Amino acid sequence: MAAKAKKGKHGGQIVKYTSGKHKFEVIAKQGTVLKYRDGNLGFANVLMVDNIFTNSTRGDIANPSDLNEVFGTEDLMKCCEEIVNKGQLQYTAQERKAFVDAKTNEIVYYINKNYVDPKTKLPHPSDRISNCMKECHIRVDANKDTKRQAEDAVKKMRGKLMFAKAVSLRAKLTIKHAYVGQCTNLVHKIANVIKEDWTGEGCVFTLELSKADINTLTVALAKPTNGDYNMTFLDENELSVGSQNDDSSDKHGKGKKKKKKRDKKNKKQKYVQEAKVNDNDNDNESYKGKGKKKKKKNKSGGGQQ
Repeated sequence: MAAKAKKGKHGGQIVKYTSGKHKFEVIAKQGTVLKYRDGNLGFANVLMVDNIFTNSTRGDIANPSDLNEVFGTEDLMKCCEEIVNKGQLQYTAQERKAFVDAKTNEIVYYINKNYVDPKTKLPHPSDRISNCMKECHIRVDANKDTKRQAEDAVKKMRGKLMFAKAVSLRAKLTIKHAYVGQCTNLVHKIANVIKEDWTGEGCVFTLELSKADINTLTVALAKPTNGDYNMTFLDENELSVGSQNDDSSDKHGKGKKKKKKRDKKNKKQKYVQEAKVNDNDNDNESYKGKGKKKKKKNKSGGGQQ
């Protein structure tokens, strides 16, 4: 018969572990299990009670033989650690709120990324979507699929906001081997990666993304690659229809025009300055000529006397 522990409110968090007919529970300190699972806390600081229960509310302690049957050992701490690692945690109100908030942010991000305002052709700002969800009393379930909840939310918000599906663009992004390690997670986070092909130059990502994603991706890749990457957009037949570098070539073209105009202006100023110098030289020459004539005249006058 199982031993009994003292009953009463413990104020901890219960972690439950089930294997066949056996059910085990341990009592952990508030908020410690998730910190331990994330690697931010040692196991020695997790448990409130160094014991394993079959029912913590009644205080029923598990039999060592049952522990050995399930975990292959009667070592209490090893069994407790296995339960904490793999068991089902009963979350606190604060933890549940954190999960719901995180899921809400995922839903808002999905809507912002996949829908636009049909009037402006631009995505609704995240704050506007979030506020509208609150106004429409949209309930978020932390355990349900983000995409399905986002699309349901869009249907409920249509009376207050206008939505149209964002047009997806296809592109091929080539990143050199030297930068792939730093950029792969960024690319997967921002765009929908359809496939990856490795070449002698680097990795070629075939992407599906919205216009808003293009700007986000460009900003994200600027620092790790120093702008040294190539993005080519594709049509329905997977043929190249344009490159992101086209904009930069236009800028270079404009730069060349400006330089040409500037050179022309400088040349004109130089010509004007040379013309002034020549005029000054001519004036000096004519002045000298007049001086010589005057001297001649004086000499001839003196001879007559």
